[in-house]
Amino acid sequence: LTLQLEEGDYTVVETLKSGWRNTTSTGCIFTVDYPDDFGEVFQCQYTNKKLGKVIIEKQTIPDDETDQFEYTQDVDQSGNFFLIDDGQKVFTGVADGQYTVSEIDPAPYYDLTNLVCTDDFDSDGYNVVDSSVVLATGVATINLDPGETVKCVYTNTKRGMVELLKLTNGVQNLDMMWNFTLVGPDVSESDSTPPPLVDFGGAKLVAGETYTLCETGIPPTWSTQWALDENHNGVIDNGETLPYVGAQTGNLLEVYDPAYGANGASNDVRCVDFVAQPGELVQFIIDNQAPGGDPRTPGYWKNWNTCTGGNQADTAAKNGGVAEHWFLLDDLIPTMVGDVEIATCQQGVYILDHRDFAGKKKASDAAYNLARNLLAAKLNLAAGAETCVAVQAAVPAADALLIGIGWDGSGPPGLRPKNAEYQQANNLATTLDVYNNGDLCP
Repeated sequence: LTLQLEEGDYTVVETLKSGWRNTTSTGCIFTVDYPDDFGEVFQCQYTNKKLGKVIIEKQTIPDDETDQFEYTQDVDQSGNFFLIDDGQKVFTGVADGQYTVSEIDPAPYYDLTNLVCTDDFDSDGYNVVDSSVVLATGVATINLDPGETVKCVYTNTKRGMVELLKLTNGVQNLDMMWNFTLVGPDVSESDSTPPPLVDFGGAKLVAGETYTLCETGIPPTWSTQWALDENHNGVIDNGETLPYVGAQTGNLLEVYDPAYGANGASNDVRCVDFVAQPGELVQFIIDNQAPGGDPRTPGYWKNWNTCTGGNQADTAAKNGGVAEHWFLLDDLIPTMVGDVEIATCQQGVYILDHRDFAGKKKASDAAYNLARNLLAAKLNLAAGAETCVAVQAAVPAADALLIGIGWDGSGPPGLRPKNAEYQQANNLATTLDVYNNGDLCP
């Protein structure tokens, strides 16, 4: 625009168009003074930048969640804002520059699993610096160029939960106490019955991660049936029972003993590994039934008594003791090992721990190894654990061998590799050990 100017003072003012801002101006205030300014050309220049837009969008997995998510921002002065699934916060008329939007950590209910910012090039292909994100902190750094639209999408995945319904002999027992643990990412919880429905305090499980649920301290004579209650009806339906595999295989939804085969293991823990899907409530049913259930190892009986401390005796008493098939070593003695009477709790613990009655370790002595497994087998059978022909044959054979070598629990004679009965003792001890681990009888 060129104009012929009269003498005087001038100011050029720009009327801004919507969606633009003025950043600089030069030469737009001046004075015309003749004759000095004859032929002078006065130039006024305004520099404008187009305003941009910032869009923050929320997505959830599963879809259509109604929980609110909170964000901090410095795009404008309006403060924090909240979004639900499919919601958007749109900032319009935003000057170019760097801005920060942050999601306040939604754990333990949700995890931020994806965060993407997209810079929209303007018609001239103008884009100086891309925006960036840090998923771990939920921070989006928005580099907004003039006239640009930057859209950031936050995706949150809902955590799952787990519940188990505990049955005792097929029904919900409102008095009996059973103990459980739950471990995995961000979770290390213990819980117990009653009541029969256990939820570990509402622990939230990271979707897609593996968690381990265990029942601990299961007494002898009890069999344990696990089921995945897929239809959430509180009943073990056909096809819902989970297999028991003994040692852990690494597969999901298999029941296993985490210490299977380990020396001195108690054989009183059963576990399952599982994964919760986004927002899923995983429900298990665990039914313990007695008598006629699983035997336990010498390591179990060495702990479940009144003379080694711990709270096992109190636990058994609270659950009804012998009348409800919660046995201690003390409840099942005196008993005979060979022709030696195990009359006291301490004597029983010594034999179960490879020791003689004076407390001296005899771990390398085949006679004491046989006595250890024989005592545990007799305790299991007396308590009402499962039985079969193989164990019924092994028990009297073990008694006869110990009597034949004169074993008295107080030292020599013992059995070393040079003894003729050494291999027979080891074979019988192995059979009884397999029985005590629950692997001999069907």
